[in-house]
Amino acid sequence: MRILGDEKVLWQQRDLKGSAAKPSVVDLDVAGVKRLTLEADFGPNQDVAGRVVWGEARLVKAAPK
Repeated sequence: MRILGDEKVLWQQRDLKGSAAKPSVVDLDVAGVKRLTLEADFGPNQDVAGRVVWGEARLVKAAPK
C-alpha cells in the first residue's frame, strides 16, 4: 500500500493484514500536492487475490490560521 503525492511516496505500508485488530489510520499533510495517488501492489509471493478497502478516505481542508 502506498500513497503518492505528485509521484513521491508520502506513506507506505508493506505488511497490512485484513486480520488486524483495527484499521490503519493515515494522517498526511498534502498541502500543495496536485495529484494524489492511492496504490495497492502485489502481496507476498506475487499474490493477486488480496483486496484493499480505503475506508472513509477523505480530504479535509485545514482551518485558516
